[in-house]
This record gives sequence, C-alpha cells and structure tokens, in this order.
Amino acid sequence: MPALMPVTRYGQLQRMTELNGQPLADEVLRRIEAVKDDPAEVRREGIRIATEHGRRLIAEGAPGLHFITMNRSTATLEVFARLQD
Repeated sequence: MPALMPVTRYGQLQRMTELNGQPLADEVLRRIEAVKDDPAEVRREGIRIATEHGRRLIAEGAPGLHFITMNRSTATLEVFARLQD
C-alpha cells in the first residue's frame, strides 16, 4: 500500500530523508525549496504535492493509500478531502 506524508514544515524534508535513507524526488525538493522561507506556503505546497501524488497513485491502480500523519492530521484531512473532489 503506497503511503503519503504531506510536507508541512521545511525541516521535515531533511528529517524524512534521514529516517528512510532515500532521497526525495527532485521535483518535490524544487517546489518546497522555492517557498522555504514562507511556512504557510510550505504547508500549502506540501498539501498540493501530496494531493497530486495521491491522485496519480489511485489513477494508476493503487488499492488505497496509507497516510503518515506524524501527529499532524489536519494536513492529511485536507489531502483526503481534495482527493474526494
């Protein structure tokens, strides 16, 4: 089951890479780096990215999605709501 974790803070990027040992996609890094000095925009862009990825995964046949909330369920709920549109 594919998993999504919306980026809500710039510092998450480095921490996620450290924890999973895998680099993030260049496009994700580029988009978050572009707004890194605006915490509200980092959150908005992270939600946009997670929504795009979720839609793509579902369109490509994923049986469902696992959301990693890291105790930040509000962003996950926003992604989930957008996926219902």
